Amino acid sequence: MRARGFEAGTVVETMTGGGGGNGNPKSRPFAEVLTDVRQGYLTRDAGWSQYGVRITEALAVDEAASEPRV
Repeated sequence: MRARGFEAGTVVETMTGGGGGNGNPKSRPFAEVLTDVRQGYLTRDAGWSQYGVRITEALAVDEAASEPRV
């Protein structure tokens, strides 16, 4: 990509993925982890290993098998 200048007042917005997140992942609400699994951002296994949330094959949260929220 070639560098170029912008006119004064131009707004440049960038978006990136794979950020480190904010806060303790074990505090993330069950519903938000479930939404990410349903939208394909996380696998069910990642929901468990990274967030401590067990997601069933039917794509529901198994709260009894999940780690308590901190």
